[in-house]
Amino acid sequence: MDTPLRIIVFANGISKPGNLGGDTRIFLELFKKWTMSGVVRPLIITSNECRKTCHDYGLTDGFEYRLWPDAPGVWSLGGHVQSAIHFRRLAKQLAQEIDNCGTIIYSATDFLTDVLPAYRLKQLRPATPWVATRFLFVPHPFKGWKHSYDPGIRIPDVKLLAASAYQKVVFAHILRRADLFIITNEVDKIHFTKKGIAASRVWPIYGGVHFKEINSTPEQAKKYDGCFVGRISPQKGVLDLVQIWAKVCERKPDARLALIGSGHRPFEAQLRRKITDRGLSKNIDLLGFMDGAEKHRIYKSSRVFLHTSVYDNYGMAACEAMAAGVPSVIYDLPPLRIAYPQGCLRARRNDTQSFADAVLHILNDENTHTRLSAEAIEWARTQDWERKAGEVFEFVLTST
Repeated sequence: MDTPLRIIVFANGISKPGNLGGDTRIFLELFKKWTMSGVVRPLIITSNECRKTCHDYGLTDGFEYRLWPDAPGVWSLGGHVQSAIHFRRLAKQLAQEIDNCGTIIYSATDFLTDVLPAYRLKQLRPATPWVATRFLFVPHPFKGWKHSYDPGIRIPDVKLLAASAYQKVVFAHILRRADLFIITNEVDKIHFTKKGIAASRVWPIYGGVHFKEINSTPEQAKKYDGCFVGRISPQKGVLDLVQIWAKVCERKPDARLALIGSGHRPFEAQLRRKITDRGLSKNIDLLGFMDGAEKHRIYKSSRVFLHTSVYDNYGMAACEAMAAGVPSVIYDLPPLRIAYPQGCLRARRNDTQSFADAVLHILNDENTHTRLSAEAIEWARTQDWERKAGEVFEFVLTST
């Protein structure tokens, strides 16, 4: 392209500094790659705090920001809606700056703070394409995180009921106005096609990794038998993780696990109590949030990655570990059969003993470890961010 593509990005719902959700990492990686290669000229609409997230990730030179304050209590219902309405008004100002030719609207998350202003701007400038993102559909509230793939119904979780209702409102807005959609996994296309959206307008990205950077990290002493990286939340199966590691330690008393991640403080406290109650304080190292070279060294010092998510459609950390040659054990979730076809062992869903047995099999059988490690590297090589950024840009460019 001779002239960089102008993209107006609504990114007020991205992760705050000290934590990176999958949606945030995808946004940061795509726009970093596109801007550095000169094919995109972005205007990022975000808060001062979220701009720091961008700056910490290297989105500085070549990036234009327009800052707007978070509403008080933005993560409360009232504060969140207040912030969303505030950003919706901003769209009116941006509409005056757009000449429809050569500009695209991009919503970085599926929070109302990003969707409502994109929706309004699309209303005001209907000829301007809108690329919407939707990376995870919450499970049915009458099934919950752990039993979404199982028959029958369960007592609904109040928070999940609220999250489901919220997502339906947001999804209705996206379907009504957006032109293109970026999702995580091929299996989620069904949510769009059953609403009449052509499959060709939906792109599954699956996340990505910095393959060369991770794979070339110097070899480390194998300090950890296992490693977990992810948000500390029920969806990521961290309470299962403690049970699994307790079962591993029954047969391997000195086994050590590196646990990298952060989450809501009450749930973090619950996790710490469970570790203490199971007598695992010397077996599990809680390392907090890590990223970059520091995290890559932990991968290289580990023998098995535990991808304990009970509901998921990818999980980039597992692929990062694979790039380091670390095989994974995962629950046998249908979307992960597509996301991770090799380099891993699968455990029966919600069966912590099956999971622990798979971990121990990799730890104790060197031939299995060697075979899975080679498969993991081979698969992770296909997931490099350079390739992913190019594929998504081609999709956007040829579909608008």
